[in-house]
Amino acid sequence: MTEDGVDPIEWQHSYGAALAAQQVAARDGALRPARDEIDAFVANWTDVTAPADPAEARAPGELQAQASRIELSLSGV
Repeated sequence: MTEDGVDPIEWQHSYGAALAAQQVAARDGALRPARDEIDAFVANWTDVTAPADPAEARAPGELQAQASRIELSLSGV
């Protein structure tokens, strides 16, 4: 998020990283405990392009909280 809204480049970069994590978790059985949390994280990106209205994007704090849940689910791996 910027003062002007959602940065489209950062949106796509972060979405790509989230999708890559999802693919790795789907292939690696050791990451099974994190799959649901990663899927929930990816669901935060509702489209491949950034929303024109910043209110349509998740708040950064919500994304950070979901990332923390992923870390917690992986703490025993």
